[in-house]
Amino acid sequence: MTKLSRNWFSQWSGDEKEVLYEVQGWPTNMVVDLESRTCTCRFWQLTSMPCTHAIVAIQDKNDKGPEEYCHEWLTMDAYRRTYYFNIFGKKKGSPAPVPPQVKIKPGRPTMNRRKDKD
Repeated sequence: MTKLSRNWFSQWSGDEKEVLYEVQGWPTNMVVDLESRTCTCRFWQLTSMPCTHAIVAIQDKNDKGPEEYCHEWLTMDAYRRTYYFNIFGKKKGSPAPVPPQVKIKPGRPTMNRRKDKD
């Protein structure tokens, strides 16, 4: 997303909190609100990750990285908390998996023989 954001230019809208930005680019302009984490393209609201327009505004404000504007569920800490018991938990005494039995096909088995050059 950061690579795609190179084609956009952000401009602060002049609010007191410095959270509203107008991001200009081809073919349209977008409005980004960093405080409520919204963009007019609605990608940020749908995925909880900053869109290219939001990344341009975040870089223009230059207070945090784009990763810090992602939802808490998308962080590695949340991932580790979710799978802590499955990955690092105690091993249970379950038996090792057994491969299926090989069934011999009826009829004469095929023979792989060496063929002469002739």
